[in-house]
Amino acid sequence: MMMRTAALAVLLTAVAQPASGQSLYNTRGLGTPAPALDGRAAALGGIGVGLIGFHTSMTSPAEMAGVTRRGVSAVLQPVTTSAELDGASDGTTGTRFPVLRIIYPINDRLVMSLGYGSWLEQSWAVRTESEQMIGDQNVTVTDVLQSIGGIAQLRLGAAYQISPTLSVGAAAGLYTGNIERRARRSFAGDTTAQLAPFENRLRWTYLAPLGSVGVRWDIAGRARLGASVTAGGSLDASGSDGNAQERSYGAPLEFAGGGSTRISQLLTANAGIVWTRPPSTDGPVTSRETIRAGGGLEYQGVASGARTYPIRLGARWEQLPYHLDSESAAEELALGAGIGFRLGDPANPAAVVDFGLERARRTGLGSTSGELSEGLWRFTFSLSLFGN
Repeated sequence: MMMRTAALAVLLTAVAQPASGQSLYNTRGLGTPAPALDGRAAALGGIGVGLIGFHTSMTSPAEMAGVTRRGVSAVLQPVTTSAELDGASDGTTGTRFPVLRIIYPINDRLVMSLGYGSWLEQSWAVRTESEQMIGDQNVTVTDVLQSIGGIAQLRLGAAYQISPTLSVGAAAGLYTGNIERRARRSFAGDTTAQLAPFENRLRWTYLAPLGSVGVRWDIAGRARLGASVTAGGSLDASGSDGNAQERSYGAPLEFAGGGSTRISQLLTANAGIVWTRPPSTDGPVTSRETIRAGGGLEYQGVASGARTYPIRLGARWEQLPYHLDSESAAEELALGAGIGFRLGDPANPAAVVDFGLERARRTGLGSTSGELSEGLWRFTFSLSLFGN
């Protein structure tokens, strides 16, 4: 079993490079938040703290406490968007990998984990066409401005069970990633074949240290509370291609809290909130402190032998961190649903598969040029495999 687990980890690491889903909201500041959540947490409100039962979201390092099997977890997230601005509309599709995580229990109380997860998404593209007179020719000029990349988080964590009801966790790592900006101009209608397309590229590499601590408390076997704090150092962007200039941004800070309770033997409710201070930016971009709040219901009454199929419903509201000084602030509202598969003990399963589907709407960034809105379909698929 562990040979298959290790092979899965290598395979998913090798293919975790496709371009992420594009959004016009990613054009502001350092992008839009992309929390490192699994399919279960995404369907239950998108917080990932204080959930009763197994999940692999990276919000709090204490959430891994109690896992007794070695394993690997990976999350795949296709996203489809449809944006509207001043009567015009367009759409994009893409895929990202929010979580890749290796879980390794040292003993009955201590669990180590190594995870790589998403954090801020900056992929987008804008294409414009215009007619220009060049010499004595009327030429169609096509300009494409494209941004590829984002910022992720690499964490080495430890979760420790102080008692059967109280666990703590700590993690250390890096915010890391890169962003490439491409500006390309091409020409159509050039009868002299003298106007060759040209392109300019700029590339930055991001780096900052991070640390996180968390706590989890189980109450009377019916409720669970969790909280975490994650702090990072100043985020540095080093120019690595073209004439990209080095930049330095502010230090991020995040507080997360959440809880869940058993309404009945088969029904669980959860809710949580995350407050974030994003890295500050200069120039005409405003960065603001944001709140993400969400919750959901999970029904576990569908089962077949050692297999259970939990059904989930959730909702989430989130403020987006960046906008231009001349624009209104942006936010996102999402409704989610999902289903899971558990093989074996629900607390320590041998295999876990979770599907989450969110329908989200982003609004804001309004200015004199019009109001931007965007609809999203976000599908989250997570797979975890465990050995002895």
